[in-house]
Amino acid sequence: MKNALILAAGLAVAAPAAFAADSMVFDIDSISCRALLRMSPEDRDFTLIYMHGYKAGSAGTRKADVDAIAKLTDTVLDSCIGHPDDMVVSVFEAK
Repeated sequence: MKNALILAAGLAVAAPAAFAADSMVFDIDSISCRALLRMSPEDRDFTLIYMHGYKAGSAGTRKADVDAIAKLTDTVLDSCIGHPDDMVVSVFEAK
């Protein structure tokens, strides 16, 4: 619950459009690369972990290749630095 509160606070500051008004729900379709890069390190890590889980779930896999996850994280962050207006979910889906 603590991580959810921290994530919610970070998202409320970094990506207000991604946050539903009276809930602890955020919309991953509304998180821009700019917002991701502005999050605190803890919130950014939590969001990236969530996105990796989303990508794995979408692919129907239950295995995690740690090296591949690390490489994808670096690729996503590099892409976000170069294209801050892109949406994080789109960057993950394209890689």
